[in-house]
Amino acid sequence: MDIVEYNEKQNENVSEKVAEQASQLLSFNKEYYNVKKELILYSQFPHISHKIYELKDHKYFGIVSCVAMYDNYLFVGNSSGIIRVFDVKTSKEMKPLIDDQVDRVKVTCITLTDDGAYLLSGYKKGQLILWDLQKYKMAKIIPDAHQGEVTNCKIFHVTDEGTVNIVSSEDAGKVKFIEVVRKNLFGGYNHHVYNLIDKRLKGTASIAVQRPSDLYPSGFCDHRSLVAFGAVNEVLISSMRPIESLFNLRKPKMIKENKVAYLDWGYGLTPKIRDRTLNILAVAWDNLIQLVYINEQPCKVTVELDGYYLMDHNEEINSIFFMGDSILVALVNQKEVKVLYTPKF
Repeated sequence: MDIVEYNEKQNENVSEKVAEQASQLLSFNKEYYNVKKELILYSQFPHISHKIYELKDHKYFGIVSCVAMYDNYLFVGNSSGIIRVFDVKTSKEMKPLIDDQVDRVKVTCITLTDDGAYLLSGYKKGQLILWDLQKYKMAKIIPDAHQGEVTNCKIFHVTDEGTVNIVSSEDAGKVKFIEVVRKNLFGGYNHHVYNLIDKRLKGTASIAVQRPSDLYPSGFCDHRSLVAFGAVNEVLISSMRPIESLFNLRKPKMIKENKVAYLDWGYGLTPKIRDRTLNILAVAWDNLIQLVYINEQPCKVTVELDGYYLMDHNEEINSIFFMGDSILVALVNQKEVKVLYTPKF
């Protein structure tokens, strides 16, 4: 693991003490840090890995296509259209998420609500399925969500009445807004599909939802459901309540063709603003990371660009996420992890 807490563009040296402190951040004392995610390695779960990859005669076997985790449960979507579920503490395989109404085609993406009540899955033929994990069954299938493969999907808000609000994308550039509404009298759900973006965001593969934090309440962000969409040529930040485009970031000219932006929201400091914690969107293109932040002032709110981090030309960022306040983790060249400190950009 490569711990980076300096700007590689300037070839600054890192003292052993600073490198050691950065390394310790990987274990994060949750009493002091606003921790969002944890690093998960397949090597941590050898028995589950064996079941997923080596037992090819298993009735639920398929090539792994997407993975998500909630609490102690690992959800693994595969090429057979099955979502396998494992208890990571015991390595026991639970009942899979599958239904006779679901076509046996590749599961392309999985996302869960923060409370683990719902799981949303996208499929190769354009369907979306909402699973009720409390009842452990399919709540609603949305067969008309997309014409082609679903590249990403997110649940950005669940109302007090139980309406589940969803955004999803396809490679052709269409982004959909979907409401799954709970029926009052007889149970079940209805759904409504709206075109949010028609063709503009071609190659959209990344969707990131800004999540409110009790530590950093925001009069603007907490009630707007901010969502960022990362496509081949641009990144778009939108408010979903109400629906309003807030910021557009074009791909820098130095970035190679067909490089999709990877995104994640978090909290922290930027190179210019170090006196208050901000809502930050990290945008990774190829070997470049840019920071976009929400600047809340008493009279107005602006979205601004502040800071960038450039890796070597032979390095490519494959994924990026905030692991804590001001702490970014980047997967590079599918094999190396770099831990970055945003104020040092």
